Amino acid sequence: MCSVRAAPALSPRRYSLDPVALRAKVRISELHSYAAFGTHLNCTFDLPELAQVPTAPAAAWTVEVRDVAAPAIDGDLLGTDTVYGSVQVRSFAAPGVHRLVFDDTGTFDVLPRVRAIVWYPGAGADSAAMRADLLGRVMALAAHADGGLALHASAVAIDGHAIAFLGPKHAGKSTLAMALVRGGARLMTDDSLVLRFGDGDAVWAAPGVQRVRLWDDSASALGAETVRASGAKPTLDRLPAERLQLSEVPLAACY
Repeated sequence: MCSVRAAPALSPRRYSLDPVALRAKVRISELHSYAAFGTHLNCTFDLPELAQVPTAPAAAWTVEVRDVAAPAIDGDLLGTDTVYGSVQVRSFAAPGVHRLVFDDTGTFDVLPRVRAIVWYPGAGADSAAMRADLLGRVMALAAHADGGLALHASAVAIDGHAIAFLGPKHAGKSTLAMALVRGGARLMTDDSLVLRFGDGDAVWAAPGVQRVRLWDDSASALGAETVRASGAKPTLDRLPAERLQLSEVPLAACY
């Protein structure tokens, strides 16, 4: 079980990660850039759940992997949640850092000041599970740091407006979204939706993960072909571009 050790307050020297310095250490050709959740993300490993973009702006979030033990922080426990089965995640907050500690994949630190996400892998961390954590709860924290609101929801776009479906695990969010896509809607995101607030009462929904995961019974009912990674929920093949909503649109309703 992972835990946070008592330590002095987080110091700027301890967390001096600079995305510009990271780019200097890593060849630009080795960086993968993505646009999702209303922001941009750079990392040195592939995220097949997202579509790549040629380049990301200087304000992009950068993911760094540090194959060492996570540093101690003087953090307050915010809450605990069950990921699946007996695997849990714990959320901590300390000056300048938001931390998520997963029993299986390890520790993720979100550092808003330098727009960085640092992953300290757990022993034997599975890459598919790591990506699910990164593109779920971790990016939700990053969106929160950017002033957005992250919801546990799937969403589609109909006539240029977003319709979101909220609910706990196994509520059928992905199944309903995919059924509507089969009927002509455009998929915005599966499982994690980021909302951003504009002028007045305007609320904008941002595209997120556009690879739908369905259990076998739902996939069979929708006539969808899936690919199952070891121990993971089956994933549909990437949808054609005409079935994806690639830009932010106004939020019309949440169900």
